[in-house]
Amino acid sequence: MNSFLSALEDREPQHIPVWFMRQAGRYLPEFREIRKKHDLMELFTQPDLVEKITYIPVEKLGVDAAIIFSDILLPLRSMGVHVSYSGGSGPSVTGYADPFSLNDFEIENIGFPLRESISLFRERHPDIPLIGFTGGPVTMASYVVAGGTDSNLQVTKHYMRRKGKEFVELLKRMVDLIIKMLKFQIRSGCKMVQIFDSWAGSFSPRQFTTFYAPFLREIRNSVDGKITYFSTCTGNIVEDLSTIGFDFINPDWRISMEKVVNAVPDHTGIQGNLDPASALSMDDDLMKEVESVISPVRKRNNYIFNLGHGVLPDTDVNTLRKIVEAVHGFRE
Repeated sequence: MNSFLSALEDREPQHIPVWFMRQAGRYLPEFREIRKKHDLMELFTQPDLVEKITYIPVEKLGVDAAIIFSDILLPLRSMGVHVSYSGGSGPSVTGYADPFSLNDFEIENIGFPLRESISLFRERHPDIPLIGFTGGPVTMASYVVAGGTDSNLQVTKHYMRRKGKEFVELLKRMVDLIIKMLKFQIRSGCKMVQIFDSWAGSFSPRQFTTFYAPFLREIRNSVDGKITYFSTCTGNIVEDLSTIGFDFINPDWRISMEKVVNAVPDHTGIQGNLDPASALSMDDDLMKEVESVISPVRKRNNYIFNLGHGVLPDTDVNTLRKIVEAVHGFRE
C-alpha cells in the first residue's frame, strides 16, 4: 500500500510519507514556464493544466501524495465575489456591497471545473493519492471583510467587535461553503482534505476555544472523510485543537514536534512541521532540522512529514528532493 494511505489508516507505512504544502507552485521551473503563457485564473480553470501542475512535484520530488492545484478563494466566485490575483500583495476580492450581501453558495455553481480536474488526475495517475482542500472559516471570512490579506486579523477583529452578529452569520456561511467543498472533493476522489486556516492563530486562546472552535467542530462532524487542519501560530493551543476531532493536525514550525507529540493523543495523526526557510539551503543544518522534526514522532504510524507552512518561492527543487529521500530513509 502507498505509504501515505497507510498513514491515513494508522497502519505501519513502508516509509514515512512526505508531501509539501504549496508543492505545486512557483518554485518549480516547469510551473514558471507554464505561467509565462497563462494568467493564474486560466491555470485554475483549465483541467488539463491543473492536472499537469498537480503532477509535476510528484514526478520531480518523489512525494507520496499530490494536492490539487487550486486556491482557497475560488469558491467565493460562485457567491458573486470577484477574485483577482494581479499585483504582488496577494489576492483581492471585490464586487459586493458588504460581507453580508454575498449570494448563496451552491456547489453546482462552483465557478471552476474542480470535479473535472480531480477526475482527470485520477484517470491519468490512479496510484497517486490526491489531496483536496479549502480555506478555514475565519481565513475565508477575513478576505471577504478586508478585501485582501488580513494576516493578523486586525481588520477582521475590528469588524467582529462592531458587528458581532453579522460576523457570526458570515462565519456560518463560510462553514456551509467549506462543508460542501470538502464533501464534494471527497466524493470526487480525494483521499484526504486539508483545511488551510492560516490566520486562526491570531485569535487569543480564549477566543479560539470558546468562540471559534465550535465552527470547526461543525465542519468535522459534518464531513465523513479524512481531514487535516493547518493554521499558523497555534502551538499554544495544539492540545485544544486535538479535541476537535480532526484526523490530522499540522502545526506550524514555531512549536517543537516533541511538544506536539505530548499534546496530541495517539489516535490523532500529525503532519509537519519543518520550517520552510530551512529548506532554502542544502547543508548539514537542514538535515539536523529534518531529524529534529522526525525523531519525536518516528514511532507513530499516523505521521506524515510536511513543512510548517508552504514552500517558499526561492526553494531549490533539488533540496526538496533530498529532503524526501532523507525522510524516506529515516526508518531504514
